[in-house]
Amino acid sequence: MKKIFLFFVYMFLLVNPAFSAEWVRINNDTYIDLSSIKIFIENDVPNFDCRVFWVKQYNNGQFSSFDITKEETGKDITYSLVQYIVNISEKQLALNEIIHYDEKFNVVASWHRYNKPVWTSIPPESYGEMLYYSIKNKRKLTRLYKEQQHLDVK
Repeated sequence: MKKIFLFFVYMFLLVNPAFSAEWVRINNDTYIDLSSIKIFIENDVPNFDCRVFWVKQYNNGQFSSFDITKEETGKDITYSLVQYIVNISEKQLALNEIIHYDEKFNVVASWHRYNKPVWTSIPPESYGEMLYYSIKNKRKLTRLYKEQQHLDVK
């Protein structure tokens, strides 16, 4: 019996995949998690025009971080994880979730959308447009990720 149990534990460890983020640097302080780009599902219905994805934004000293201040949190925000939803066909963006972290990786503040997404049009030459084209051109983002991995190895 013990051998059978150990066999199943061993098989579970072999079969259970390990998921990790694949951060792609898209500018000095912003990274997109390539592995998080998924079709947006709401109320169990997939919306094939929309993608949901995570962005990591580091504090570069000019960090407004969605109007969260040190006075409100009592701590400096080192970086934030932000989950966006982008509508490819309509060229619109919505916030889904924000998590702010301090230098010790502790959560300082967070926010999550509880209702329908609030869509905003993406203005030209904006941060939102940079995210939009990065998600729209996932092949290009994948190539950039591979190039960055190649540079990190050297």
